[in-house]
Amino acid sequence: MCSFDGAVATSVSGYNNAGYLDISNSGTAKVTYKINAVTAGTYGLRFRFNNNSVQNQGGTVFVDSVQTASFVGKSGTAAGQWQLEDVAVSLTP
Repeated sequence: MCSFDGAVATSVSGYNNAGYLDISNSGTAKVTYKINAVTAGTYGLRFRFNNNSVQNQGGTVFVDSVQTASFVGKSGTAAGQWQLEDVAVSLTP
């Protein structure tokens, strides 16, 4: 992971390792990763999230500044009920 807008948190149970990213609710909040693809192809990204809001809080995936995918971030889960959402992206070396 390279950078993110938010904090590492531990208040919601069910997280792995040192905690989870608690991302700000700003419309411009982001998480930035650097991924080096060895071979060109389609790769899967998996987002694990907890959204106990009444609104979907999805996001958009950009590769080299080009929008390539998005995810819904479905609302309505209780704290500690984590969800998974997968998206596919094309990467080149």
